[in-house]
Amino acid sequence: MTLSSACWEEQILKNRQWWPFNWLYENQIRYTYMAGQRALRDRDNVMGLTAFKTFCSLPQRIKPKTIGFACDTGSINRLHARMSLVKSFRGIQLEGYSAQTVQGYNALFRVFLTHSALEGFCNVYGYNRSWPKMGQDLTPVIAPYNPAPVLRIFRERDTQDKLYAFLQRHLTGKSLLRDLKDCKECTSDNIVAISAAMRHVFAHGVLTANANDMNPRAAAAIGTGVADFLVGVIDAEFTRTVESYCAKTGIAPLQQP
Repeated sequence: MTLSSACWEEQILKNRQWWPFNWLYENQIRYTYMAGQRALRDRDNVMGLTAFKTFCSLPQRIKPKTIGFACDTGSINRLHARMSLVKSFRGIQLEGYSAQTVQGYNALFRVFLTHSALEGFCNVYGYNRSWPKMGQDLTPVIAPYNPAPVLRIFRERDTQDKLYAFLQRHLTGKSLLRDLKDCKECTSDNIVAISAAMRHVFAHGVLTANANDMNPRAAAAIGTGVADFLVGVIDAEFTRTVESYCAKTGIAPLQQP
C-alpha cells in the first residue's frame, strides 16, 4: 500500500497527541509511504544490507563498479557490517538512570552508529565524507525519500531550541553551523547536517541526553527519527543499485525470507 502525501500528513497529525510514542508511529507511516522500496519494508527483518545476499550471489567476475558502485568489494563488506551493527543495536543498559534518559542515550548512540554507516555509504558510492561536500553530495540522494517529516520532528520536538542551541555552542565548523541553522529555520531539508552535528558533539563527549536541560524524550524522538530515516535511505539505495543491475542483465534477485 502506498499513501499519498496528503494522507500521510493527515495520519501523522491525527496521532500527534500520542507523544512520546508517536515518533515511532511517524516512522512507521513514513516507511509505508516509501513502500515502493522493498528494502524499507524488509529492513527490520534483515540484519545489514537487505540486498547484500543478492550482491554476493552475483558471479565474482562482475566487479562492483560494473554494478554501479564506486568502490571495491571490501568497502561493500564494511558497509554491510556497519549496517548490521546499526540494525542489531537494541540499546544500552544503565543503572541509576531513568527510563527516559536511557531512551535518550539509546537514540544518541544510534545516530553515532548510523552516521558511521553513512560514511561507509559515501565510500561505496564515491561521495565526499568531509563537510560541507558530504552534505552537498547527499542532499539530492535523500531528497526523493522525503526527509520533511523527520525535519519537522527536529523542529517541533526541540520546543525551546535546547538541543539546537547546545549543538550550535559546541560546533566549530562554520559550514556545518550554517547548514544546521538552515535546517532549524526551514530553509533546508539537509537532514545529514543534523546527523553530522549530533554525531560530532556526542563523539567528543559533550552531548548528553539531558544536555542544556533538554527533555531526554525529545532527544529520543529526534535521534531515532534521524537514524531510522538514514538507515532506510542507505538500505534502499543499495537495493536500488543491485536490483537495477539485475533487471538490466536479466538476473533474478534473491527473495528475502
